[in-house]
Amino acid sequence: MHGPPLPNRLDALAGQAGNRPSDVGTLGGIDMSTIFDQLQARGITWRYYGDRSLVSQPVPLYIPHIAADPAMTAEVVPLSQLMDDIASDRLPSVTYIDPKGEFPSQLDRSEHPPGDISIGESWTMSVVSAVKAGPRWGNTAILPTWDESGGF
Repeated sequence: MHGPPLPNRLDALAGQAGNRPSDVGTLGGIDMSTIFDQLQARGITWRYYGDRSLVSQPVPLYIPHIAADPAMTAEVVPLSQLMDDIASDRLPSVTYIDPKGEFPSQLDRSEHPPGDISIGESWTMSVVSAVKAGPRWGNTAILPTWDESGGF
């Protein structure tokens, strides 16, 4: 969608952004069905890798019914766990990876301004290479997506 990061990420997970046009303001009242609800209902394993900070958290945790459900919040894990899960063949059937990129500590893995796009591309390729080296490569689809500021 044409808009900033949070509405774009909500749209990617729920097919809508809850009428949210910007990143400004609180997230109260935004509760919608997501792809994670559909996967959970069908018994399909999923996981969302993302970072928490003092000012932000992984997008699924902004959705009240997910944040209140221990079974669902258990599938929202730190991005630092990703490479170990790949190497140990612990990826679920559906995996979302959100490297973010707004903060200086995240610039080593993000194609989001103000980071260096080539550094972010290298991080992305390291993830793809790790998956390719693993036992699931033969039946894996990788669908990279970018929000409004990535994918130049």
